[in-house]
Amino acid sequence: MVSKTHNKILEMVITSTLIAVVIISTRLGVNFTGSPGGYSHFGNIPLIAVAILLGRRKGAIVGGLGMAIFDLFSEFAAWAPYTFIIRFAMGYTIGYFSWINGKQGKSITLNSIGIFFGAIIMMGGYFLAEYFIYGNWVGPIQAIPGNILQLAVGIFGGVPLAAALRKNKLIRRYLNITE
Repeated sequence: MVSKTHNKILEMVITSTLIAVVIISTRLGVNFTGSPGGYSHFGNIPLIAVAILLGRRKGAIVGGLGMAIFDLFSEFAAWAPYTFIIRFAMGYTIGYFSWINGKQGKSITLNSIGIFFGAIIMMGGYFLAEYFIYGNWVGPIQAIPGNILQLAVGIFGGVPLAAALRKNKLIRRYLNITE
């Protein structure tokens, strides 16, 4: 029998590792010069996959902390508080819908609804954050294409990643999947 302490330590190790994966994935990006807020990255791939596989709590923590920590140690440090709130809410929302009614991320429809609302949170959140940072509407409007690109990459990478990971024996054991 595994102790509660062992389970808590395992949870912390897995969560910390996933936060590191988000930080590294966010570092793998392209900065569109001349476009404020125009940094597109791969950080949405693990955020979406984690939220679908592990639910709202892990999706929120991993997404919010992972991307905010990246911001703190990059030229985007001013964005860190906004990023934490936006990505926390995005991960929570995707995970909430993916796990509603005990579906545990297995419903394509609910996963899609979660991603749709998570995308609205991300787009709207960064639009408002850019307005507050730049003091005008030009910057937020210029950043829309980059935000759409990173969402598309996140969706087309994160959804298949979640499906592939769900088939892995170790992941299945961790998630207690018996089907």
